[in-house]
Amino acid sequence: MSMQEISRIILYLRHKNWSDTEIVDLLLYIASGDEKYKYAEDDQKN
Repeated sequence: MSMQEISRIILYLRHKNWSDTEIVDLLLYIASGDEKYKYAEDDQKN
């Protein structure tokens, strides 16, 4: 994934009112697969 694609994802999630911490946790989960960064089913945003 290019930096441009990552930037677009971050901007979109900010537009959807995700906090910076939530965005970073999502990106860490995607990159590492570490379950401690994964959202619980009832915590997911629209």
